[in-house]
Amino acid sequence: MKCWIAISLLLACTRVAALSVPAKTDHDILIKRDAKDWPSSGKYHIVACDDDQVRLMQTLLPALYDALLAGIHDANTSHSHPSAAYSVFFKDAKNAPFVSDLLRDVALGTAKWAPSRNSNGSPTFICPGPGQLALDDKDGTRKDAYQICRDSDPPSAGSYVFPSSWIMLCPTFFQQPMFPANSTSCPSISRVRNRFARKKEDLDHAGSSMVHNQMWILFHELVHYYLFAQPDYEFLNPEVYGLNGAWRLNPADSIRNSDNFVYYAATVDAKCTNWPDYAHENERELLEDDSVPDLAENQTASDAAEGSVIRANATVHVDREGSVNFRKRV
Repeated sequence: MKCWIAISLLLACTRVAALSVPAKTDHDILIKRDAKDWPSSGKYHIVACDDDQVRLMQTLLPALYDALLAGIHDANTSHSHPSAAYSVFFKDAKNAPFVSDLLRDVALGTAKWAPSRNSNGSPTFICPGPGQLALDDKDGTRKDAYQICRDSDPPSAGSYVFPSSWIMLCPTFFQQPMFPANSTSCPSISRVRNRFARKKEDLDHAGSSMVHNQMWILFHELVHYYLFAQPDYEFLNPEVYGLNGAWRLNPADSIRNSDNFVYYAATVDAKCTNWPDYAHENERELLEDDSVPDLAENQTASDAAEGSVIRANATVHVDREGSVNFRKRV
């Protein structure tokens, strides 16, 4: 039997300093069945994804749970005794409970939006195909979400749709490796420049080889969901990417930047032990241009050649009221 499902999502995104959890759900799915009928992994729902994509997500999300446990423990203890990793990425020990709580929320899929018949309020992943999902842009034009995925340069792997529970997974996402190629491959350090060094496998920023995979891309977008759900949250614009960009941020900005959480969790999970010297951060000149690679001890100049990489750094912002319409054959 064939039927058609219509999804209507009301987006009212304004760039305001204060953002609180709305009293009413951000979306209303007009369907004959309840949200519990969507495929799920724990509290996370998976919408409009094919069977292989659903199975993949049901593998990735439990793996992410396991990967976050070390970071949750590290942040818990950093309130009184900050670890080296915590000091590099967040600096101020008073923010440790916030970091720990956010990691725990991601691990558990804690709902931050009001539940409804169609949603439990937890993050909901959606895999838009051509013509299936439309977003109203800030200039009033309606754009196909699939084309937004394709038209970004480089093509986007994932986007958090603000303000909502939706996280779009673009086709590029499913072309990435599931996990880091080597889970114990930690960043190198340039002691001369007192910064993270870029290794030959880092085709973008230093450390990018650790996080350009499906598990940490998911985490990056989930951090957006939980950051935007915080009362009085102010979006860090522009976002900062890469290990060196993340560790240079001040304490207030570091807890507003998704990559700080990603690299903190990834390096703690990998049991990394080499860090820049935060206590003497300003005593050495920092090279601001990451397009010039630092050479680790085991590299030559030819090994550190430039390359391109697909990043999951897009967030869809809609600055006017509009609707998102989606149809799926089941």
